[in-house]
Amino acid sequence: MIDKQNVIVDYIEAPQGNKGIVFQVAHEVYLKMVDYLRLTQAKNTFNRLSDYHYLNIAVSNSTEPIRGIDYINPVVAPGVDYATAIITKCLMPNGKINFEFERFSEQDSEQAVQATEMVKYMLNSKNDSYQIIRDWAQDSLLHKLGVVMVSPVREPVTQYKEVEGTKDQLRVFEIMAAEKGLTCKRQNMRRIDVNLEGVAQEMEEDPEAIQESIAANTVYRAKYKMTGYSTTVRVKHVAQHYFVCNPTISNIQDQDFVGFYDPMTIHECKAQYPYVDLEKLAEHAAYGPAGAYQAGALENDLALHARDSTPVPGQGVIASAGADKYSKVIMLTTAWIRKDVDGDGEEEIVEVCFSGSYVLYVKEVDFIPLAAMNPKPIVGNAFGYSLAERLVPMQEYGTAIARAEMSFAMQASTPRIGVNPEFIDAEEIQRGVSAMFVLDRKFDPSKHVFEFSPMQGNLAYVQSSMQRFESDKMAMIGMTSPNDVLNPEVMKDGNSGFKLQLAMGPNQLIQDEMVKNCAIGLRDVIYITW
Repeated sequence: MIDKQNVIVDYIEAPQGNKGIVFQVAHEVYLKMVDYLRLTQAKNTFNRLSDYHYLNIAVSNSTEPIRGIDYINPVVAPGVDYATAIITKCLMPNGKINFEFERFSEQDSEQAVQATEMVKYMLNSKNDSYQIIRDWAQDSLLHKLGVVMVSPVREPVTQYKEVEGTKDQLRVFEIMAAEKGLTCKRQNMRRIDVNLEGVAQEMEEDPEAIQESIAANTVYRAKYKMTGYSTTVRVKHVAQHYFVCNPTISNIQDQDFVGFYDPMTIHECKAQYPYVDLEKLAEHAAYGPAGAYQAGALENDLALHARDSTPVPGQGVIASAGADKYSKVIMLTTAWIRKDVDGDGEEEIVEVCFSGSYVLYVKEVDFIPLAAMNPKPIVGNAFGYSLAERLVPMQEYGTAIARAEMSFAMQASTPRIGVNPEFIDAEEIQRGVSAMFVLDRKFDPSKHVFEFSPMQGNLAYVQSSMQRFESDKMAMIGMTSPNDVLNPEVMKDGNSGFKLQLAMGPNQLIQDEMVKNCAIGLRDVIYITW
């Protein structure tokens, strides 16, 4: 069983030779991350395009300004926001994740209830469940796939208690604290009283044992410092632009390799992983794309192109060039790889986390603690078909036609005059002289200056095109008309097809399917937490 922490490996990029198992695993992950980033580069290009259209930012060769008009017809943002709200509302109708574990048999009833309550407590009380689901849904609609990581977190607990009692009672208190997993350190203890009634009772039974009786009935006041850990579960968002996996394997638990980059400051890393050596981490970590590159570290370069595409103003090189070396941004790599580490012929799942040549930990695990939400799956592919990339062409068409309409309106409403070119002196114009044409005796303003007739055209076609785009967009999202309401109750088993028809437009079935696809990801999170 491999489980190692805080190992520094030399030349992670170098060939393996006969190096130790930690080096072998970290080296293989290093190479695979670079290869898989190349493999998933098209996904990142599409995702970046979706992001810019979602943010209504002018995109070159798509919605860049034409003749100074930079109006963008918003389709991606309202479409994604609508679908995000639908998924969030359907997965958690009352703002909380609500479910129950099914029992396997009659004897299993109590355990099923207990498991349900425990997981609900971890997801709803220990995490902001609404925000997790909402962000996860939006990410999956924008970026082909939404991924979250479920990880246990040990939080230190410190309590100070003042307890009064005899030595035996204090010993019982210490034993009970130890059973709860708390380490008791007695700070001080003072004698405050003697229980004379207890002494008198014992004297009746054995008159000679007066000293023992007084000692046993002496009451002390003791102060304790109790330290321990409480374990909670944290659901962490994995940025899709940093995430890599084998695209041909659709289920995360079946992946042969999966991982992600995580940019964070050195201090942030220490807060998340308290056991790391701050000085050694600062010396050996791989610094993030916001600052100095590690010489020849290809993953920095690729991650820079595949990084989150939402622009953050004012976050340039400052992130890594600060005076405080611990606030520099490093790139943390977390990955799961199948490798036979103990030589028994079976491949184990190994989780590894490193930055540069500093390996935070390498350990064998039972399963990959990642869950994926995929609203529009593509059969046999890990990455689905994002709603945003479906809507991008609609936004481009709508933008082009709306701009043409505006341009036409502005030109038609602006009077224009023409001048006979024979009377224009090109040299005068080139030299920047204000006179447009030469006035001489041959020039007759009544003949040689004329007004263009206003532009004419039928705008009814433009209107019908826009209506067509609108209906196409709604079909893409699964919204037949703005008055449609999605009622999950109607989808219950046993409801007749006629009842279903009465309650739902055909495209609402698309919405329902999308919600069910997303529920698969939520189910995985529930099982991983359990």
